[in-house]
Amino acid sequence: MTDTEHELAKALREEEQLLGAATLRRLAAARNHALTAPRPSRLARMLAPAMGAMVLASALGVAVLMPGQQEPQSGQGSEQSDNPELYRDLDFYLWLAESDMGRHG
Repeated sequence: MTDTEHELAKALREEEQLLGAATLRRLAAARNHALTAPRPSRLARMLAPAMGAMVLASALGVAVLMPGQQEPQSGQGSEQSDNPELYRDLDFYLWLAESDMGRHG
C-alpha cells in the first residue's frame, strides 16, 4: 500500500471508533447481507449489455436506412417552387384533371 492508502485506512479506523454501536450493527448486517446475496448468473450479467448494444444498433440502422428529407439541388428545385407562373393557372389545371376533357383527351 502507498502512503496515501495507509493514511486513508488510518483515518477510516479512527472514524470507525467514533461510530455508535447501533450504526456498527447496521453496517455489519448490511455487509453480511451483501456477502450472502446470490450473484446473478453469467447469462444475466451479459444480457443487459447485449440488449443495449442491440437497441443501439437498431436505432443506428433506422437512422441510416430511413430516407430523409432531401433538399432541392441548388438552382433546380428552388427556382421552380418559387416561380409564381407555375401557380397562375393552377385552378384551370385542377379543373381539367377533374373534368371529362382531362380523362378523354
